[in-house]
Amino acid sequence: MRTLYFDCFSGASGDMLLGALVDLGVSAGALEAELAGLIEGVRLVQSRVERSSLSAVKIDVFAGGRGEGPDGRVEVLGGDVGHRPGPATRPHTHGRDSRGEHRHDHSDAHHHAPSSGHDVPRAHPHTDLHGEGSRSLAEILQLIDRSGLSELTRRRATRAFSRLGEAEAKAHGTAPEQVHFHEVGAADAIVDVVGSMLAFEMLGIERFLCSPVNVGSGTVTFSHGTFPVPAPATAELLRGVPVYAGDVRKELTTPTGAAVISTVAEAYGPLTEMRVERIGYGAGGRDVPNHPNVLRLLLGETGEERPASQVAVVEAAVDDMTAEAIGYFTERALAEGALDVYTVPALMKKNRPGAAITLICDPGDLERMTRLVFAETTTLGLRHRLSDRRVLDRERVTVETAVGPLRVKLGRLGAEVLSASPEYDDCREAALRTGLPLKEVQAMAVAAYRAAAEKR
Repeated sequence: MRTLYFDCFSGASGDMLLGALVDLGVSAGALEAELAGLIEGVRLVQSRVERSSLSAVKIDVFAGGRGEGPDGRVEVLGGDVGHRPGPATRPHTHGRDSRGEHRHDHSDAHHHAPSSGHDVPRAHPHTDLHGEGSRSLAEILQLIDRSGLSELTRRRATRAFSRLGEAEAKAHGTAPEQVHFHEVGAADAIVDVVGSMLAFEMLGIERFLCSPVNVGSGTVTFSHGTFPVPAPATAELLRGVPVYAGDVRKELTTPTGAAVISTVAEAYGPLTEMRVERIGYGAGGRDVPNHPNVLRLLLGETGEERPASQVAVVEAAVDDMTAEAIGYFTERALAEGALDVYTVPALMKKNRPGAAITLICDPGDLERMTRLVFAETTTLGLRHRLSDRRVLDRERVTVETAVGPLRVKLGRLGAEVLSASPEYDDCREAALRTGLPLKEVQAMAVAAYRAAAEKR
């Protein structure tokens, strides 16, 4: 199975991810072409740099000729924007954002001279409640939805940005819909997140594994003050993820990097048995003495059996909710990203009939799902735990039948198909259209799939 392993011994950030993916063989030009429909005038400036004598790819993102430079200041790409100069030769000017403030300091700096060793932090998307010269989370999600990118890339990017917005909102004590990202920082983060998800699809990644994440140590200073590392939003995004503070007293993992990795990674730990085909190194902005400030990605093949991953299981019992209210809660939870929700009839105290509700979600979504359970059900308490799980690889295929094309969901264990289930919505529509019983349409879909499989 085609597997990508994130080796986060020096943390992770958006530009480190893009740099490592390009070093793995993804074309920066191809990424630019695909992202052009997302943000006008996007440019990925690629250069080869050294971090503690280790060669790595550095990616600087420009949108409309502007990008984030040192200390979150706006940097202008001079001359022909189609040209890809190295960081040491790229013309630049500096300025402040529309509010006259520098943005958050982060480790994935745009670095002007690779060999200077100058400690240049980079801004991550600064959030505020004013919205002046900025994009709201809803606007960014709408931009992704209308981008024309594949469904898989859009779904992954939407999930990552939603989690990023929720983490920033919790860190600032507000609601996700009130979060705004400054214009330049938002463009940079959009390219980092969507570009990474797009590159994953280009590489055909089927499984994502990750080492424990080095978040750095010390403090980080941005416009809201000085905070301990990891920054509040980063800490929220890495709930349930094994992290540690290394010897480097700097911020090594940014919210953007944390959002991407924690969205796709299904298991964390040492590198498992893997036939490594390619290795990519993506450079952070700092050249730290005696510490290669890079993200390493290992691409290769692992065994067909998926390793156990963890999910959060939330349980609650209610005896004073209507069936309609329970149904509404189930719909809301699934729409908000729950992996599964189900209810079981239960006999409550004093022999009152009720329901036991179970919700399964990613560990990083536990806090948000807990709030949803309290908000949308009548329970006054709940239980939650982490649980190991194993899943089959899923695939959808379309088969031709007498009632038209129908989709079939497959469950694979390696190359072996263990289950084939007709897509209910397709079969329902065909049954209503033709007047045939639903079960006959479903049987047609399964028979068509089996006939097609036997010919292969």
